[in-house]
Amino acid sequence: MAPLNINIRTFRETLPAVAEQIARGRSFLVMKHAKPLFRVEPVQRGESATTYTLADLSAARFKGGKRASRLVDKDAYGV
Repeated sequence: MAPLNINIRTFRETLPAVAEQIARGRSFLVMKHAKPLFRVEPVQRGESATTYTLADLSAARFKGGKRASRLVDKDAYGV
């Protein structure tokens, strides 16, 4: 089933209803100003989600000099 396009405002305002549809197997492509922003889709059976805490995130350190932040942005966000 193809993802349903939804604008970010509608996504935010109807999140409980969207979450219900996701639980039933529906995927959404969230748009902002007619451009795809991110996709929300159900977790596949057998797929485990990793949970991180604030302590995990505060312990994260990037090595790589002055350009590390730009490299992370490029790898993570394609920017």
